[in-house]
Amino acid sequence: YIYAIVPFATMRCYEQIRVDLCCMNLDVNIVGIGAGFDYSTLGPTHNGTEDIALMNALPDMTIYSPSDNVTAEICARKSYEDKGPKYIRLDRTGEPLVYNKKQLSRQDIKNGFSILKKERELYIIATGRMVPTGLEVVSRLKSLKIDAGVIDLFKIKPFNSRRLLKILDGPKFVVSLEEHFVNCGIGSILAQLLALQGKSPAFKCIGIPNRFCRRYGSREYLYKFNKIDTESVVKQIKQWVKDKK
Repeated sequence: YIYAIVPFATMRCYEQIRVDLCCMNLDVNIVGIGAGFDYSTLGPTHNGTEDIALMNALPDMTIYSPSDNVTAEICARKSYEDKGPKYIRLDRTGEPLVYNKKQLSRQDIKNGFSILKKERELYIIATGRMVPTGLEVVSRLKSLKIDAGVIDLFKIKPFNSRRLLKILDGPKFVVSLEEHFVNCGIGSILAQLLALQGKSPAFKCIGIPNRFCRRYGSREYLYKFNKIDTESVVKQIKQWVKDKK
């Protein structure tokens, strides 16, 4: 196991990860702390906003992005048991509890995702700290007569894409939600997956715009500035669904 702040664990030693870990397929686990805007007062040098894109590009790399302590414990155990290089994306300040231990089945763990709230009209697929935000968003959307569900993608690479596509076969709308650059994050991964199917639901990516955030302050302040806070996400989805209808 190796450990550092997200940008230093992934970018500063990227060639070594590529050549020494992935090319050799070694059983090394990279633990990155401070996903997204977790280090909100330290600026773009410490923001973990492009790590999913970097790690996803590497062959044989597994990516975990737990949404709370329960999924973090599962990811820790799986990282020890499974072979090959792995990247675990963690939150420094702790995350709100999403699960109790009885809510995650063995099949969920095998799939790499779980359905937190089922719906037939719209699904939000979120990862990490954005999962609690997604749950807040669907609660607000319900008052606007938009029925939405939430899927927690806690294993970004690989996950059971066939199973996920089957779940997404019914709803009219799918939204990805992440505290990561909208370019090359889970939104891009899901968009490619859906595009290859030909017929797919309307899809929208919500994440951090592809520019360095040079603002400083609380995490909540940076969420609002980058429009990934609950209120901004609700407004975006509401307008998007209205336009699509």
